Amino acid sequence: MRGDREIKVIFAVDLYNEGVDIPEINTVLFLRPTESLTVFIQQLGRGLRLFDGKDCLTVLDFIGRANQNYNFTEKYLALLKGGYMDPGNEITNGFSHLPGDCYIELEEKAQKYILENIKKSFQSSSGLVIKIRNFKAHSGLPLTLQNFLEYYHITPEIIYSKNTFSRLCANAGVIDNFNEDIEKTMAGAFKRICQINSYSWISFIEKTLEENNKTWEELSATERRMVNMFYFTIYNSPPEKLNYANSLDALNEISTYPVLFSELKDLLLYLLSTINFVESSKNINGDIPLHVHSEYSRNQILGALDIMDPASMREGVKYIKEKKIDILLVTVHKEEKSYSPTTMYKDYAINENEFHWQTQSTVSSDSDTARRYFGETGQEHKILLFTREYRENDLGASPYVFLGRVRHVRHTGSNPVSIIWKLDEPILPQYLEKLSNVLPS
Repeated sequence: MRGDREIKVIFAVDLYNEGVDIPEINTVLFLRPTESLTVFIQQLGRGLRLFDGKDCLTVLDFIGRANQNYNFTEKYLALLKGGYMDPGNEITNGFSHLPGDCYIELEEKAQKYILENIKKSFQSSSGLVIKIRNFKAHSGLPLTLQNFLEYYHITPEIIYSKNTFSRLCANAGVIDNFNEDIEKTMAGAFKRICQINSYSWISFIEKTLEENNKTWEELSATERRMVNMFYFTIYNSPPEKLNYANSLDALNEISTYPVLFSELKDLLLYLLSTINFVESSKNINGDIPLHVHSEYSRNQILGALDIMDPASMREGVKYIKEKKIDILLVTVHKEEKSYSPTTMYKDYAINENEFHWQTQSTVSSDSDTARRYFGETGQEHKILLFTREYRENDLGASPYVFLGRVRHVRHTGSNPVSIIWKLDEPILPQYLEKLSNVLPS
């Protein structure tokens, strides 16, 4: 293909997947299915090199239409950036999470066919049951949660948006049916657990559940808070309302349900293996287990701060007087159906070091609350900022990323007051883009 282009076409089987550099390639034709996502990416990558005079790469994929079992889901997820997202929504909405300067265009008929394929494969319980039933035959691997997720290159969210993995396995007939009273509770809890990305917290919980040899009195203050955080990941009511002496007793009881307890441990170990960033070693206080850049739900945040009745916080701000802490829970993208006109505040990252935030509409610039925000109460007072892109995801309420302590730079207006915060630690790149694409009108 070089020079006078004597060779214009190459047909290859199990060749040129990797280690071959022909940057002039401007068309890739797929005629042979592969279950390996790695091989698929390697084959696609043969045409992605830049070359003078090469404006684009044309990819012609004839496999999907010919093979009813072709897995569109994992192929599209591999091309997208960011965390878990619904490939069906991406196709319908024009692939908004592709890398820069990339686009995918599907004809209407192709889009309809692919959406139907995705629905049948991973986006439905029946599709997952079929994949689970045939897993050993297709993969040659033992059926475990981790093997299943890694083989099909899917995230736990895809599983838990439908059911527990154990129930899906029972429905597939690959494990015995089971009857555990905690199943409904754990089905909801797994949705929240699979969104945890704090390595230190998951490690502690996994070890605590595995050893099951400590009493509440033996736990340190920090350990008790981590247990409370995990308790509120599973349950919505304080322990005493559910007849538990404390949060640890409630967690220990889960071990009496062998099937779902085993799945819980498997999920925690899988999450540990997939965390791809180092959470900040700094936290707000030595004994409060909230680490900058990790993600937490509202209830987990409150549990870490000794608030044992999460329902007591109904708004996006809370002042904890005894700890001299204000917490700000911010949703950047506000949809009109979920927010009233008086709560459509303009909140967004200005850059990696500054964040624009608006107080509640009832806060005037000369109020005690505003003066506390402005730092007039002294350096010992802390304001903690938690943000998320959207209010909800496919699993329910989206978690917040902890951006750390913020300090007042300047402010304007009243009712609401617009404040520019300076962050103690810069926003990581993977969060900055998501939090800065909503600008003031």
